[in-house]
Amino acid sequence: MDCSIALAVDDLQTRESLPNQAPSISDDQIIEQTVRLGRRLSSHLNRIDAGDSEAEDDLAVVLRILLCPGEGDKLLLRVAKRFHLDLPDVSASPPAADEKDTYVSLGAVPDDPTLSSPGFSQTYGFSQWVGTTALVLAATQRKRHTWAQVISDFGNTYGAHVGKTVPEVLSEVELLGASHTSLGSFLLRRAGVVAEKAIGDVLDQLGKTRETPHREWTSRSTWPTQIDIGMVGESMTRAETMLGLAPTLEAHRALDIPLRGGGHLVVTVGEGRQMTAEVVAKMDLDGSTSHPGI
Repeated sequence: MDCSIALAVDDLQTRESLPNQAPSISDDQIIEQTVRLGRRLSSHLNRIDAGDSEAEDDLAVVLRILLCPGEGDKLLLRVAKRFHLDLPDVSASPPAADEKDTYVSLGAVPDDPTLSSPGFSQTYGFSQWVGTTALVLAATQRKRHTWAQVISDFGNTYGAHVGKTVPEVLSEVELLGASHTSLGSFLLRRAGVVAEKAIGDVLDQLGKTRETPHREWTSRSTWPTQIDIGMVGESMTRAETMLGLAPTLEAHRALDIPLRGGGHLVVTVGEGRQMTAEVVAKMDLDGSTSHPGI
């Protein structure tokens, strides 16, 4: 074979054996993507606040891109590293408890520190909060769930996991003081508010000013900042809850957690904001519950 032909064949084979190299995303492109995702995020939050529950699926997808590890995801952390930016700290409740008898535990819930009980909130670095345990659930195959994992599970195809998924379990826990809002819906919105504030900070540092909506942490009468339920078999060993309360509040049932054996743990806020927890049958719950509006 002619030497020049042999060299040409070798060069073609070498180029064909190499993986196709897509051009790296430019600085301008990644900034534009951040701006667009910020607009999408705010749009989905606006729809949710207007009562459109279907927007939660869209919100979960955007949050997964912005916060969670994965190919093409974790955008906020990538942008901060690439441009040497600071991400805001997150004020939240202590992490979820994880004891041998833990049945359901919720923690690291972001909140306005001015609305929390004195000394209750903790300050987390942004990436630290994303990786903090938000949920401990005995009913799921993976017992411990970080905020990133909760968001990712919602962002993936609903019900695609073997056994009970996090979204399914969280849909069973109702926030009665929030017009039957599920705990999962509440957590997605809280994560959305954190991400919206972070995008605003990032774009300000990049000189890309945009009007960030003034969004309340909650428009609900009560909201959970910590839940810790312990069970052995069908016997409850402890029930500890911490609820955020609106400035004006009527007496009402605030939280409903299904328990093994068919009972429900119901947390009631009474006069003087005193909280009580009781186990009731589903029939009692259906027959006697009244809910204030949002």
